[in-house]
Amino acid sequence: EENGLMYNSYKDLEKKVKLVIKDKQLRKQLSKNAYKTITEEWTSRVAANNLTELFESIINGKETEIKEGPASKAINYNRNKKV
Repeated sequence: EENGLMYNSYKDLEKKVKLVIKDKQLRKQLSKNAYKTITEEWTSRVAANNLTELFESIINGKETEIKEGPASKAINYNRNKKV
């Protein structure tokens, strides 16, 4: 679920901020999704587990992919690809 907006430049950031200011429904949806993300996916326990997994992979020289939460890749929902 989309819980924020990504931007590529200062001008793009300005455009997204203005969009969120003007679009009450978008603001409400982003807020609701962001709250759910923080309370369910970004808990301190999840953060600790993800960071431990990431650090162990670095120490062992093996790649790992954290699917969700801290240390995961941002997903651009507009293009449906990881960035």
